Amino acid sequence: EPERFDHVVFACHADQALRMLADPSEAERELLTAFPYEPNVALLHTDPTLLPRRRRAWASWNYLLSADPEARPVVTYCMNILQHIRSREVINVTLNGEHRVDPDRVLARIVYEHPVFTT
Repeated sequence: EPERFDHVVFACHADQALRMLADPSEAERELLTAFPYEPNVALLHTDPTLLPRRRRAWASWNYLLSADPEARPVVTYCMNILQHIRSREVINVTLNGEHRVDPDRVLARIVYEHPVFTT
């Protein structure tokens, strides 16, 4: 049975919200297509070389910046810290660092679409 609501909150990306609307208005279409997206490769892996050399400097979120201002930052989430995972191996998720991760240590490769934040 259909239900009616005064308001709906979409907890997703704009392009996903647009696909959920059966008959979007022109304003909805204009607003929800205004965000550019780009693919990001996320690797789930056990390669500790993406973390700081000193273990005491490891954090939930770690990043590497290039001297090239056009290069995207490499971000590594240390899942052991972030989600309190007890494991003999470090478990990481790295974005934009596919070329830096030892392929033998990759557990999964996932491509996500993320919004591009601009002024």
